[in-house]
Amino acid sequence: MVLHITSHLDIRELISLYPLLLPSSSGFIRAHPPLHEYADLNQLTRGDQEKVSKCKRFLMSYLSEIRSTEVANGYQQDVDTALLKLYAEADHESLLDLLVSDNACEVGDSAAWLEKHKKL
Repeated sequence: MVLHITSHLDIRELISLYPLLLPSSSGFIRAHPPLHEYADLNQLTRGDQEKVSKCKRFLMSYLSEIRSTEVANGYQQDVDTALLKLYAEADHESLLDLLVSDNACEVGDSAAWLEKHKKL
């Protein structure tokens, strides 16, 4: 994980591989030329749900680790909203901690995601 933190990769490039995790208000556009050949996580994992779950657990851990660091600086809403969506989907115990913390979650997207996963 250290390499991801020190790579200076725009965190939104990583989040964008996971469909619907970036907030709808995000103005992010993938790098051109592309950094990789994959459209999204489903193409990368070829639909293998075990691999999808592992990738989502990795992203959850990574976003949790970097959300209060320089890596997330300027992209706090994208990071917090993606993390909330991952927590809600996984029924993760850290969801409540994120909700009661000083977070930058995009309210509309977050509320819809929480409703979808029966967390409201």
